[in-house]
Amino acid sequence: MTRGEGGEEEETTADQVVKDQPTEENPFQVVLIDIKKAAKENVIHCIEKPLMGTDDLKFVAISYRWGELQETTVDTQLGYLTSITSFDLDSFFLLCRTMTEEVHLKHMDYVWVDAICVDQTNDERRKAPRFIK
Repeated sequence: MTRGEGGEEEETTADQVVKDQPTEENPFQVVLIDIKKAAKENVIHCIEKPLMGTDDLKFVAISYRWGELQETTVDTQLGYLTSITSFDLDSFFLLCRTMTEEVHLKHMDYVWVDAICVDQTNDERRKAPRFIK
């Protein structure tokens, strides 16, 4: 089900799902955080990168438990705000600094964090990772 323009629920058809799925011409864009900027500048700098068709895209994926801390709002600069209640931003910046020094991770440029990189207000974006193989 999706919401129509008037807010009413509309049924999603198989044709819509296929049409909305990423293609080579229109690849799924994954939101990533620049690890080095987070580590050095204590800022959340989000970028969008095509997930398909790029063999050299490497990133660390992190998932946190939800609802542990006071809410912090982050502007992704990609058209949505996100609310973080699962981790402290200072702890995240420290984690990024640690990753830039860790032998097996220091070559990574990006980190994907579900609490920031998934627009929880956009139903289609929330479902998108399930469609990607």
